[in-house]
Amino acid sequence: MAQIDIGDAAMAGVRLTMRKPLVVLTWGALVMAFIALLLVIFGGGVVAIIQAVARSGSAGPGPEQILGLVGGLIGLGLLLWIGLWVINCTIMAAAMRAELEPQYQGFAYLRFGQQELWLMGVTFVMGIVIYLFQLAISIPVVIVEGVVGAGSFGAAGAAQAGDFNPAALASAIGVQLLGQVLILCATAWFWLRLCLGPVMSFRERQFRLFESWTMTSGHAWRMFLAMLLVFVMVSVIYVVIWVIGAAAVFAMIAGSPELKDLKTFFKQPPAHWLSVFAPLLVFVFVTGVVVTGVVNAWTWTTVARIYRQLNPDVDVASTFT
Repeated sequence: MAQIDIGDAAMAGVRLTMRKPLVVLTWGALVMAFIALLLVIFGGGVVAIIQAVARSGSAGPGPEQILGLVGGLIGLGLLLWIGLWVINCTIMAAAMRAELEPQYQGFAYLRFGQQELWLMGVTFVMGIVIYLFQLAISIPVVIVEGVVGAGSFGAAGAAQAGDFNPAALASAIGVQLLGQVLILCATAWFWLRLCLGPVMSFRERQFRLFESWTMTSGHAWRMFLAMLLVFVMVSVIYVVIWVIGAAAVFAMIAGSPELKDLKTFFKQPPAHWLSVFAPLLVFVFVTGVVVTGVVNAWTWTTVARIYRQLNPDVDVASTFT
């Protein structure tokens, strides 16, 4: 029976990053460039509304200004979601191709064809299925939380009528946190059981989602450990970036007293905003490129590596392709 090599799977993305760093950065640059493009196209309208709100004075923003801002943000969010879905499926396919079909390099392993379309379909269905699963397990958890919380406050009320009881509050919060942890763990397990579906769909050029359930049977624990290692490594990168980013924001605010009065600041021309925020925007773009590329590479190359380990015939088929 095929087994998962935890260390080999978890380090698959790291090896790819060290071997082809420009490829990984290209994947991240695609995502950040699309976000930047949308901000350039639609940012002007949002900026105009923000200026109008800032200049409205004590009267506050009017309903048309609020509706304009909300409508603009909703439209931007919708375009962002659709565009990122397409791009993320494309770079997911590139990461899988780098692991499963390295002979087809092209430009950063990027293509947009049948395999990417199957990935778009399977990830969309997978998202719906996981959402419904979360909804299903949340209902009994919420009911239990409500019963336990009511019981705790009821007992506390009987014991100390009219007094605030921190023990009851702590008990209710503890039960709620435990419920959220259970939902998170169950969702992670469910994702692990389905995560080979996108890889199978990519490889076989057919819709394959629930077949992943059969392939991952008996392997969920080792898959969890492999993905946990990836999560820890990615978290280290996130922590470093957040620390540097927080220090940069603090330094920017300390060096620009005008930011302490945001209403007055946003009344100034947008060009002035850009001059103040330019260093921060560059930092966000660069770190976004790195993080997005690395997360995509380390996650989906690891999943593809697990698929290879559970399906050794993939290597034989690749040899004769």
